[in-house]
Formats: sequence, structure tokens, C-alpha cells
Amino acid sequence: MSELKKLGDKLRKARESKGYSLREVSEKTHMSPKFLEALEEEDFSSFSSETYILGFLRNYAEFLNLDPEEIIKEYKGLRLQNSASPLEELTNISKPTLQIPQNLLKYFILALIFIGIVYLSYKIYDFIFLPTTVSYTTTIKPCDKRDIKTITLKEESLLSLLDLSNNYEFFISSLNIKFILCITKIERKENYENVKFSIDYNKKNYPIETKSGETIILTNMISELNQADQKIELSVKEVSENAIQIELLAKTKMSANKDIIVTLEILQETYLEWVADGKVYKGDFFRVGDILNLEADYRLDIKIGNGAGVRFYREGFPPRIAGTAGKIVKLSFTKISDPFDTTKFKIEEQIIIPQ
Repeated sequence: MSELKKLGDKLRKARESKGYSLREVSEKTHMSPKFLEALEEEDFSSFSSETYILGFLRNYAEFLNLDPEEIIKEYKGLRLQNSASPLEELTNISKPTLQIPQNLLKYFILALIFIGIVYLSYKIYDFIFLPTTVSYTTTIKPCDKRDIKTITLKEESLLSLLDLSNNYEFFISSLNIKFILCITKIERKENYENVKFSIDYNKKNYPIETKSGETIILTNMISELNQADQKIELSVKEVSENAIQIELLAKTKMSANKDIIVTLEILQETYLEWVADGKVYKGDFFRVGDILNLEADYRLDIKIGNGAGVRFYREGFPPRIAGTAGKIVKLSFTKISDPFDTTKFKIEEQIIIPQ
């Protein structure tokens, strides 16, 4: 039996000792039976990257009440052991090396310089003249041909790994809301991944597009999901060719413990995007009459496509128009210590109109 095989057997025996089949584990963990079986058979070629192997191992170990750190450590150690050079190769005494004539060494260096120049020229040509977007599109079954798995959000947030073979029905118990999410396309760009979803709610379909590392507020994009004091956020954390990891968050729209709170009233149709405490929110167009409540602990930056299209409100200040019509405006709010009393703070406000 190989060393790696022992790891797979450990997972299988732990599962069998609990009396679970692979399908029962899949239903409880929302991990595909195909990937669970691959872990037990050590068919790591089924995973697109080392990140997903480690993620699945950790989740599976936690479900089986095994120490996930020990499982990860054992996996990494055995993989390293199998790929490392034999000890004798590392401890052999070096043999005397052949002396290279001085002229030959000069020609060799010149040849390396020439090759470097050719390679650099090729990369410059590639950068200037060839498209910078490298994309792939994974073959995905139509949404209506997939099974549906239910995931319940019992607390404020949920981190979940979604593969492309299923649709996912999310039930947010605090709001008594259900919607079905289907991944329709995954594209890899030069510096990020682009993900397209289809969300079904109340027999209506809403196409949504976002990027890895970006957060979208579903209650802004799907008006029927909008509750009086709640908002639903979806963030794409990790992306591979056949799976994504998302975070779903349901929370009150305004938190009393946030130090920076800004309300935006949309007077004319305009584009908005913002960053709260380093968290990037997806930009979108907003219509006349929309109200947005934005908040942050330390810093809030807002980019407005049409300055005259937004009136903003802050407690203790009169309402103000962000800027002039058709001009981009950036609002920045930063929490800073009071230089005269370190136990207090103030919010520094900046209005920037790019030239």
C-alpha cells in the first residue's frame, strides 16, 4: 500500500465508521460525490488546483471529526516525499567540472544575450499587438438539466463551494426567502475571473455578472428581494474551471455600531461603485428614486458617474448635491483620531472632481 493510499483509507474508514455513504456525505456537506470519491481514491487529477484539493480535504476532515490541520499536514508531507529527489542525489559529492575555454564562454554569453533580446521582443509584441484577454469557457449543462441542492443560511453569513453540475436553492431562514442560483459561465481574463449567474426568484429570472473578489448586493439588483431592514450580499471568493467558492451574507442595512454612515438619494440616473473598508462592491446604474445606505468602520470611497444625480446625507450635516451634471465625482470618508483627544475620533470628508 502506498503512503498516499493510507490517507485515502483514513478518510474512507472514518466515513464508514459513521455509517455514511458518499451520497449522504455529499447531501450534508454540499460537496460533489465525484470529488469525495476522488479524495478517498487519491485521484487528485480530478481537481483543477492544489487550492481545491486542500479546501476539500479540510472540509471533509472537519465533517468526519478528524483534525483538518493534521490531514493537511499529512497530505503535504506525503506529496513532498513522493516528489522530492532521492537522498543519495542530494548527498553525492560533486565531480570535478569540465573547464570551458575562455573564447567559448564569451560566445555562450553572447548567445544568451541574443536569445534574451529575441524573447523580450516577442513579449513586447505580444503585449502590444495581441489581445490581452485570455479566456476559457467551461462546458456547462443547461440550468434546466441539473439537479437542485438546497443550502440553508441559518446565521448571518455562509461560505459555500459550488460545482457546475448542480443548481443551488438558497434558503435564508431569517428572511424566509428562497432563490435558485445557476452558474451559467466562467471566463478567465488576464488578471481576474468573470462569473455569470442566473437567479430565479418568484418565477422570474435575473441574469447577474460579477468578478472574483467583487461583492454584489442582490437586494439592489433584484427589487423583489428588497426588505425594509435587510440586505443580501454575494461575494465570489475563489474560481476554478469547474467550481466556485462564494460567500452569502444577509444582514441589517444599517448597523448601529458603524462609524461611517452615508445615505445616497438618486436624483438622476447614474453609475455608482464603492469600496467599504477595502471591500469592493460591484458598480451598477441606479434609477431615480433609489436610496442607498452605505456604511464602513474606517474608510468609505464612492465613485459617482453623474455628480448632479446624487444627493448625499450624513448625520449632523445638511443634505448636499455631490457635484455637477455629467461630471465624475469621488466621495471619500475616513475615520481619523482627534489630535487633541485620542479617545475620540472624527470623520474626514473629501470631495474629489477629476480633471
